[in-house]
Amino acid sequence: MTASVILSNFSGAPQLLLNWLGACNGEEQEAIIQLREKILSFDERIQEEIEGTNTIRYSRGKSKPVAEICYQRTKSKLAVFLWLPTPTSRRKEVIGRIRLWLNGQIVTNVGHIPEGMGKMKLESEWNAMPREKRPGNYYHQKYLPLHAGIYNNFLQQNFQNPVLLEALVDLALTKWLVRI
Repeated sequence: MTASVILSNFSGAPQLLLNWLGACNGEEQEAIIQLREKILSFDERIQEEIEGTNTIRYSRGKSKPVAEICYQRTKSKLAVFLWLPTPTSRRKEVIGRIRLWLNGQIVTNVGHIPEGMGKMKLESEWNAMPREKRPGNYYHQKYLPLHAGIYNNFLQQNFQNPVLLEALVDLALTKWLVRI
């Protein structure tokens, strides 16, 4: 299915999101559309709120978010965030704002970014950046996201299995329901 066909079948979305989706390929568009539909159909208390010109938040008020879609104007890319257990929380589960790097429906990498876009980038993005523009120690853990397989523990599946966006959305919605 082409990108224009996907967008033409996508009604009810804010114009802002439709504009952003124009910068995505067909697989990315489909993944974002399915994410939005799943979240909005899960519970009537979840609202879609536009914040400024680069963020759409899915939440029950300001204090109970489940997801965010942000647009990076400088890169013309969407960034997806879900409120999930942080990958490093071991003894006590801590819910945090987790950025997802997507390849269509597959989540390739994840990173805990409490606010904004953060400085975290994929290794390929760091390698493409001129050395003089990189922070001093860019290979430090806070700058590199984790492999998405870390969530296979939460999803009770083998580390080698691909992590699907739908599974992490289900996990985020389950955790959201417990928090409200």
